[in-house]
Amino acid sequence: MNNSKTQLSDAEMWERRRKNLKAILGFKDRVAAKVSVEAGFSKNTIGKFTRGETYSLNWSTLEAICKVLDLPSAAVLDNENPLTSPKNDIYSLMKEITDDEARIVFEAAKSALSKDK
Repeated sequence: MNNSKTQLSDAEMWERRRKNLKAILGFKDRVAAKVSVEAGFSKNTIGKFTRGETYSLNWSTLEAICKVLDLPSAAVLDNENPLTSPKNDIYSLMKEITDDEARIVFEAAKSALSKDK
């Protein structure tokens, strides 16, 4: 297993989120203005962000947008490919399990990953 991770700068991370949000909107055949309004924001909020006219958004804004798009968390926008990421499944699972169950899953994953080294 390759454990090397490239640390992105703040600007690079926001650019990734911008591109991923555009991709998800296209994949789900959703219009940015309509999603913005459904999330409770100005119709221009997402469009300005995806066009790069706005550098970043509040995390709570991203969470609201992702909720409208039926995404488990805004954290999926940080993935290299948010459309085919097993991490999305983990985020969804986390919403459905108790803290005790999450602790068990975490320890099992941690143990499995340490065996791969």
